[in-house]
Amino acid sequence: MLIRIVRLTLQPDAVHSFYSVFAATAPKIRQAQGCRKLELWMDAKFSNIITTYSEWDSESNLTT
Repeated sequence: MLIRIVRLTLQPDAVHSFYSVFAATAPKIRQAQGCRKLELWMDAKFSNIITTYSEWDSESNLTT
């Protein structure tokens, strides 16, 4: 299993757009072969710092 954590620091005016894109693409990512879990985490102090957490069967699943 592979755990992937991506931390993003967005421009404050881009946060809303990011959430829209994530909401549209998250179902497709969750249905991708090998995806076990996908979560979106928000920083408690800074609303423009966002982290995605995902679990995959293998690294090869990330490139398909």
